[in-house]
Amino acid sequence: LSLHDALPICFPVTITKLTSRGNINLASTENSLAGTITVGSSGSVTINNSMSSLLGNFSGVTAGGVADLNVAMAGDLVIGSKGNIYQSSVTDILNIGGSSSFFATTTALQPANASGVINLGNSNNHFGGVVAAKGTSIFIRGNSGIQLGDLVATSPNTLTISAVGNIDQQVGTSIISVS
Repeated sequence: LSLHDALPICFPVTITKLTSRGNINLASTENSLAGTITVGSSGSVTINNSMSSLLGNFSGVTAGGVADLNVAMAGDLVIGSKGNIYQSSVTDILNIGGSSSFFATTTALQPANASGVINLGNSNNHFGGVVAAKGTSIFIRGNSGIQLGDLVATSPNTLTISAVGNIDQQVGTSIISVS
């Protein structure tokens, strides 16, 4: 067997692990990322997915480039999904220092119609910047205060924000939750 021979993959890939001391930009809405997505980055991260997105640990990285949950991801986070956006387990943590945007829409982009559920229910999540989201149902929980940006939940009575600290709204944004 040489290094040039192709090896068949006989099992489904269930984890997409991305680690960078810089930015991560997977902006194509045709990306097909099955299974759990984990990220360690010192920069900003954009991930769009043509299917539901299962989020694992999202954090910063050490100077050596190793993902570390004790370090917040310094840049902004944008997750777009043509399906639902969930945390893959109760132990997975989002530790984000910048702003965070989550779009569960028909195109995985913000200006489209909501089409999926956003459930980021781990009480250890940390959102250091403004949090924006658009989906049919939104549940976001954090271990400190949360500053809300534009939020749109299109199903009746399905917007839930839970924080240990204050919940504030950024000036000039709107929160839409149908009743």
